[in-house]
Amino acid sequence: MILYVVSYQFVGDSFKDLVREFINEPDKITMDDFNRLLEALGYTLRKKPGSHATYHKKGAPPITAPTPHKGKCIKSPYIKIVVKILKLEDYLDGE
Repeated sequence: MILYVVSYQFVGDSFKDLVREFINEPDKITMDDFNRLLEALGYTLRKKPGSHATYHKKGAPPITAPTPHKGKCIKSPYIKIVVKILKLEDYLDGE
């Protein structure tokens, strides 16, 4: 069993499950999912100007996403950009 521990605690394959969801179902990603993934990868939410959330990580470019209305998902084009920037496919190598 693999244990991922950062801001959130991932047990077993739950981190990979979240990565798969970002890759395969980008239209179903909530702000909570977005927060969980980025914080697990070492990003922190430093400011939330208006309707956008900006995440920072030392040595990496900031990632900004529009905050959807309560109960809504982040639009898939933004998720697809994050998948590409973070190279999330690399976390699923060997599957």
